[in-house]
Amino acid sequence: MKVCYIYYFIEPIKEQYHDDGSTAFLEIDIPGTEYHYKASLLGTEDVPNMLRISISYVNEDKIPEISLNAIQSIKEHMFSTLRISYDPSLQFSKISLWNFIDKGNPPGLSVKLQEKYNSVPVNREIIKNNFTSTWENRYLIKLLTDGLNEDLPLYYRYLSFYRILEDSYKNNGKWDSEYDILLNKFNDQYISKEYSKLSISGYIETLRNRCAHGRFIFKKTDERGITQLDNKGLLELQEFMPLMIEIVVTSINSNKDTVGKFIVGLNRK
Repeated sequence: MKVCYIYYFIEPIKEQYHDDGSTAFLEIDIPGTEYHYKASLLGTEDVPNMLRISISYVNEDKIPEISLNAIQSIKEHMFSTLRISYDPSLQFSKISLWNFIDKGNPPGLSVKLQEKYNSVPVNREIIKNNFTSTWENRYLIKLLTDGLNEDLPLYYRYLSFYRILEDSYKNNGKWDSEYDILLNKFNDQYISKEYSKLSISGYIETLRNRCAHGRFIFKKTDERGITQLDNKGLLELQEFMPLMIEIVVTSINSNKDTVGKFIVGLNRK
């Protein structure tokens, strides 16, 4: 039997991280049905720099699929708790690590992390032209950049994209014929990817409802994500996002209010 240790790093990122079992200043047992979970805060002088989630009784070097929702719930609830109890501006880094240790042995982590920053030269003329040409449509640009911002939750990004389509093609609660024309351009690609048996329009709407209500399936018995979809729903949404970006960018570039003013380049995220 093994114990799986999953590490989430609290910003700002340090250069060195070590865990030999001696740096945890808070440990909370969280009973599970098949596994035993524990949330631990690690750091120095009671200043947290890591959240460690442990899963006991793991049979192989693989995070059990049945544990994914529990891991997400523990992480999100600790994040919320730290924000209301310690620092309202606290952030977790995007970096996460995990390892597997034989049961009975202490945790073992020793890593060196380094953040890299890409230096992009400033083109003042491009910034000026883009600012002035998109001013009248700045709400669309705001929604687009929110949708492309990987620092925002995935459900929020999707809803930003959905709002672009809604503003462009929905009137009095009904989608107009131009919306069908737009989606038809991507129907073959949608079918080839086998995202769902639903039509492309039906699938876009289903994902919107899942994001808005935080549920993967609309049943009272379904487990909700705390602030977003569960892991299964997030994975499905993540897989569809590249096509959603193509649809939204094409929508903006063909919008009667933007044609001749600016063109948005396609970014696959």
